[in-house]
Amino acid sequence: MENGKKTEQNELHKWLDLLCGESFTCELDEKTFRIDVFETDAHYIIEAELPSCLKEQLTVMCETNAIIIQIHKEKALCKQRTIPLPFPLQHKQICAYFSAPTLEIHISKDESANDTNRYAIMINERN
Repeated sequence: MENGKKTEQNELHKWLDLLCGESFTCELDEKTFRIDVFETDAHYIIEAELPSCLKEQLTVMCETNAIIIQIHKEKALCKQRTIPLPFPLQHKQICAYFSAPTLEIHISKDESANDTNRYAIMINERN
């Protein structure tokens, strides 16, 4: 199991280097919204800057290898950004926190029981 975790971390570091170095990432930051990716001992954290957004306008979806952030205005999809990940999410615990204008998505490094291919993540307000 420890070997699998090291492989996942190596893949994440390669992915972060690729993601941060790609010119299309800067373009996506300008056209949709800016994201940053961080790592702690227990979590991978995706941080999105969403100025002028309310919690009720946000949807966070989880797919097999991606997180999807959507902004809805007047019940229509306004902006969407898909963040592909180098590891499957189906056994990860995922939590989202919003404190205007920042959305944080925490992905556990440990496995949990969730086993679905696509589902919505509840967004909690952070004080």
